[in-house]
Amino acid sequence: MARVYSLGGIHSGSSMAATMWLIYFTVNVTHDLTKSKASPALVGITYTILTHLVIIIALAMPTFRILHHDCFEMAHRFLGWSATALLWAQTVLLVRDYRSPSTSLGAALAQTPAFWLIVVLTLSIITSWLTLRKVPVRAEVLSTHALRLDFDYTTPVPGSFTRISQSPLTEWHSFATIAVPGQKGYSMIISRAGDWTGEVIAEPPSEIWVRGVPTCGVMNIVPLFRRVLIVATGSGIAPCAPHVFAKRAEIKLLWASRNIRKTYGDKFVNSILAAAPDAIIYDTDAHGRPDLVKLIHHVYKEFNAEAVCIIANEPITRKVVYGLMSRGVPAFGAIWDS
Repeated sequence: MARVYSLGGIHSGSSMAATMWLIYFTVNVTHDLTKSKASPALVGITYTILTHLVIIIALAMPTFRILHHDCFEMAHRFLGWSATALLWAQTVLLVRDYRSPSTSLGAALAQTPAFWLIVVLTLSIITSWLTLRKVPVRAEVLSTHALRLDFDYTTPVPGSFTRISQSPLTEWHSFATIAVPGQKGYSMIISRAGDWTGEVIAEPPSEIWVRGVPTCGVMNIVPLFRRVLIVATGSGIAPCAPHVFAKRAEIKLLWASRNIRKTYGDKFVNSILAAAPDAIIYDTDAHGRPDLVKLIHHVYKEFNAEAVCIIANEPITRKVVYGLMSRGVPAFGAIWDS
């Protein structure tokens, strides 16, 4: 069950499969055009939708997506919306061209599964934006590298994350929620990792846009085990902190980062240590970069843990999870599949 967050490829696989089916449909409807069964309008819209999907897939390739994330995100959103609008036109034209002469267009649409699927698709897009709202936020600059934001509008469960934005139509950024049991609201830690985070740290907002409800991520598996070794590097402590505070399992925390108190502030670090007094804090400035696989494996055996959950950047996560799994240790981390 804990591997549920490690099942990747569903999103990208579905998009590729849908595009392949659309190519097959395009070939058939083009053939029908030559027999005057399909209208030129239907064929033209079909080719336009196919072009939209091919562009979306091309821009979603990992190399381009990492280097030009803002471009990818806007193209993904606006081309996706355009394709949905065109899909409505395609569905109506498709039913009009192929319906029985004795059946009205309205009746034919009501009997067509594709029509109801596009209704569900459209509603799913609209409902996600109905929760868009601007909420007040209290900002605390922890250092030139990190910022803490405090919210009161909801209290999420441990292991969840939420999306925030200063420009809702162009970009959204996901961050882990940090909720403390018995306290209303939550906080999040934003670390400098690019232009947007740098600007937010330099000029903290007093209000910010949020959308949807906090969504559970890989750390949601922690309560499935009795004894868990949680590993965090740098700002990866943010997704781990709620579980340290909640204490829904026996937890051993290993946190490796540069000059932790200077970067994240005494208040936050002290709250972590108060909840996990036996935590291992590894200062990479003072001791250099450790052999994480070796260190984690040693602590795992010493603590007699049932599993290891790690939150780090992609190269470290993949290296650690592979290294531990090859040693027979149940290890879990993010898979960067979206």
